Amino acid sequence: MTNTKTTMLLDPSKFSGKVMQRQPLTGTLTEWVASAYQYAYTSIQDPENECNPAYIIYVENDNDIFLAMEYAVANDIGIAVRSGGHQYNAASSTAFNNIQIDLSGRESSQKENYLYKKVSIEDNNGDKYITIGCGVALGDISELLIQNGLFFPRGECATVHIGGHSNTGGMSPITPIFGAMIDHVVEFEFICSKYPDGTKTIRRPDLWIDDKEKGIPQQENDELFWAVLGGSPGNFGILTHLTIKCLKDADYPHTRGLKLAWPYSKEAVEAISQIVCEVSDNPELSAYASISAVVVGPEYFYPHRHPSAPLKSKGGMTLDDEMLKQYPELAGEDKFNYVGLGHGMIAVYGAFLNPTGNENYEEQLKQFEEVRDKFLKVPGCIPPKDFPIIKSIVKGIFNIAEWFEEKILGNKEKAAELDAFHKSLELDDIMYGEKYIPISQVLNNLSWDNPREYSLSYKKLSYMGNSRAMSKVNNQLSTLPIMKGVSKDNLRFSTWLANEIHSVVSSPDTYHGMYMAVQFGVIGGPGLVNPQSSGGGQVSYNSLSHRASNFWFDYDVFFNPEIEGCTENTQQYIDGIAHMVINNTINLFKDGKQQRVLLGPSFPLGEKPILDKYWSYFYDSEEQYNQLCQLKTKFDEKNVFTANLMCVGATKVKRMQPFLDHLMKDEELSK
Repeated sequence: MTNTKTTMLLDPSKFSGKVMQRQPLTGTLTEWVASAYQYAYTSIQDPENECNPAYIIYVENDNDIFLAMEYAVANDIGIAVRSGGHQYNAASSTAFNNIQIDLSGRESSQKENYLYKKVSIEDNNGDKYITIGCGVALGDISELLIQNGLFFPRGECATVHIGGHSNTGGMSPITPIFGAMIDHVVEFEFICSKYPDGTKTIRRPDLWIDDKEKGIPQQENDELFWAVLGGSPGNFGILTHLTIKCLKDADYPHTRGLKLAWPYSKEAVEAISQIVCEVSDNPELSAYASISAVVVGPEYFYPHRHPSAPLKSKGGMTLDDEMLKQYPELAGEDKFNYVGLGHGMIAVYGAFLNPTGNENYEEQLKQFEEVRDKFLKVPGCIPPKDFPIIKSIVKGIFNIAEWFEEKILGNKEKAAELDAFHKSLELDDIMYGEKYIPISQVLNNLSWDNPREYSLSYKKLSYMGNSRAMSKVNNQLSTLPIMKGVSKDNLRFSTWLANEIHSVVSSPDTYHGMYMAVQFGVIGGPGLVNPQSSGGGQVSYNSLSHRASNFWFDYDVFFNPEIEGCTENTQQYIDGIAHMVINNTINLFKDGKQQRVLLGPSFPLGEKPILDKYWSYFYDSEEQYNQLCQLKTKFDEKNVFTANLMCVGATKVKRMQPFLDHLMKDEELSK
């Protein structure tokens, strides 16, 4: 499908950066496919009509952005903005006659001096501020922050870039205490169509000054600060740099890190998820401890499972494999596909965040250690290279070293499997919560360097829940076939989750080509409800939704589309999970209203990625979404930054009809 409107050719010679004109999409990694590619490329239904712009401009400077905007206005087309391309629904991409702007610096001749990858730290009367270009990946700044003893809340995916992270909130493993990343932003540099004369500095409302050169009137300043930070996947304009007030390691001298790993087993999943739920249900405990868990690739643990040689016709490598190898900056140095070395795993990520510093922390730390010891009692926890360390930590409660020697080393086959798994882990990052580790280092250790669990297509579900009964008996679960035979006392989320995951793991023929990645844990707390308590701004300063949440739940299934029926089977399976969540069978939502993460999970049950239609899942109220739509019209009247249907108010833009026609086909969009 093509747009009937003819667009005048763009003159690449006017730009300082590289300009690429659309070429045919192929199943191989051509230069054009590599440029059009982003995280969602191999998972969206039709890349030709969702992820294939007329031009891709690797901008070198602000002038390149203004030139692209001028061209877009003259030709009534839209601009999609990509800082890293990690958005799960390709909301940072576009198609038809629209333009893709890329701020990653991937094609820049400036390399480390690329404008939008610059980072600096400044001291202002003892307060520390970091200014970061939107093309910087979270993992790029980790070492700098550690060296300076500084931190701020940020996500665990090291290859997520600052630009998109700020637009969707910036949730973090330390969010329960310190809020989201955007709660600590004090100003950002911004380009929008209302002000085509130059880049503007947008300041936090309480820090606004009458800046005649780069400022704007206070009301508009406050409106943009609110809308841009947390309000949409980046369609009010382009955030080029942002400044964050950092927190200091020294103010939290008793922090602990927790990063534990187990080989996959159904029993371990159930025990671990129950502990996580108990922490989430306890508002006092989750006010100073952050705990989450991830189950990745359990099917790898079963040698009898049919191997899914990904996309065999392409030499055993998927397009995602090829992309990550060709562009290692997207994959993380030396981290290529480290999951999937032959074993499924369960990991627990956590920290004691010491919110009170030196005051009254002892009892809090004691309760955190009790939680830690519960995890260490779960059989199979991988010990460090030095077994006595574990013995000193558990204090005789449970001797993992003895269990390891008795249950594993006595079984040569199991010992070989576990030894290989053990060697595949980044053991330097394993943390047992027994000693002080600065929060800056904890965040580094809790990051995922690999950009995706599997180099395959995926269906992703991502929810934020507000139930404080996740660890409790839930009689609704008795209606599920998978819970048949489960005693009344065990009708819990943890039992359901373990049974659900294992139903896939234990049925390799039925679920051939499907690979699991499930994450869940504590997300909310005093820092999210009131970021001022940890040095952040007021809740009203930005538009982040779902602040009353306390639990997050991601259920992802990766799949091999070359296996016959695998795409359809995966969709059917993920729809089943979504149905249980949406109907609140698993009791994730206290009030029954589903809450999704704006980062962009897959749309199940026949839904389409149209923000105007499904806004209620991502925002707190209709009033909030209407306000965002009004501000979109105010600051982007000609819809320069409306380039796909995950944009605020996109269905009201006439030139978006080809996108609607493509997505809806014969279905009628609800008016």
